[in-house]
Amino acid sequence: MRDSANISSGFFFPNMERVIWPAFVFLWLWFIPAVLLAQVQPGNFMYDGVNRNYLVFLPQGYGGELDFPVVINLHADTRSAQLHLEYTLMNLVADTAGFIVVYPDAHYFNAANQKSFNRDDINATPPPATPDTRDVGFINTLIDTLDSHYRIDLDRIYACGWTGGGTMSLKLACQLNDRIAAVASVTGELSIATANGCAANRAMPVVIIHGTADPIVQYGGATGWHSTEQTADHWAGLNNCLEPDTVLLPNLDPNDGSTVEKFTYPDGTSGSQVILYKVIGGGHSWPGAAFNNGIGNTNRDINAGVEIWNFFKNYRLSQFIPTGIPDRGKGAAPGEYLLLGNYPNPFNPSTTIKYSVPTPTRVELKIYNALGQLVSILVDDYQTTGEYSAVWEGKDDGGNTMPSGNYFYRIQMGEFSAVRKMTYLK
Repeated sequence: MRDSANISSGFFFPNMERVIWPAFVFLWLWFIPAVLLAQVQPGNFMYDGVNRNYLVFLPQGYGGELDFPVVINLHADTRSAQLHLEYTLMNLVADTAGFIVVYPDAHYFNAANQKSFNRDDINATPPPATPDTRDVGFINTLIDTLDSHYRIDLDRIYACGWTGGGTMSLKLACQLNDRIAAVASVTGELSIATANGCAANRAMPVVIIHGTADPIVQYGGATGWHSTEQTADHWAGLNNCLEPDTVLLPNLDPNDGSTVEKFTYPDGTSGSQVILYKVIGGGHSWPGAAFNNGIGNTNRDINAGVEIWNFFKNYRLSQFIPTGIPDRGKGAAPGEYLLLGNYPNPFNPSTTIKYSVPTPTRVELKIYNALGQLVSILVDDYQTTGEYSAVWEGKDDGGNTMPSGNYFYRIQMGEFSAVRKMTYLK
């Protein structure tokens, strides 16, 4: 694996003499499609009665016995997984650093087949997916699906996105932080509603990249939304970070109409950080993108994909999981045992937990509260090979209804144990 190696933003856009630039552009445009698409695999599964699609990029070297980290890269409103893949160029970063990139497709929300993730922005133009589209649950199930098809490292799952996809990644930081180690948002925004309801049960490393001249998602925020700097402060506060260090990055491309100021909020809980890249004069764009999208300046001093990965690679989920709760999947060989995400999640009044028993063994399935205290024993029995399910109705073993909040379910099958989080709403 090469995930520990630093990647330079300049690797993708080296300083070149103007006389050879046209030739370089020609070769670049010819080279990009081959690298972007040669190792891309489509996938799909049914979720909430809807066929959900995604693309998976496998880097060179994939296919052996190593488990690879995964970056889930979420597209903007009205875009698609394919367009996002071609625009952000993250495959090139992944191929160099050695990680998998997954591009989920949002659910269609109108007759024009325009797409949006349900990220709590009901007043957007165009509006997001219908409120009953459970995209947090979709991403949770996507991780399970990837785990069943690919060699992935469940300790190193990350999420990022551009504009509405960036906003969705911040929502995942609040609502799926038992699966995702760190997140990044490029020109996204944090709603005050999401921030107020954010489950601050662990530190969350966050990267934010935003242009001060963004005409679509204003750097200074809007009604119902935090400003970019308030968003950084929100996460820095949850992480107990120190005041930021500030540095003006080199202006590598004086013709891109923008410069970058980097704010690093250090020394947070469990080694977490928050980093804000303030793109002065930058528009509604992904720095280092394959092309200018015409919505303000596209910065070329940094490459968003490179900066995001160089941040992500420092973090593992196991740095942040709650004390007293065992790590999921410990003790099992890949593919032998399976504990699926509960459905629905969040839930009220009940939820179903499915699991696989590959060989006859004693099975224990227990529910714990957020403090690690036993709430209910759903299964304590010897079971033969097969697929099983258990239903929890939000009650303890005495029949008392439990309060709303986060709960954990833990399974023990022989030497194998695994744990997942679920949210009970009332």
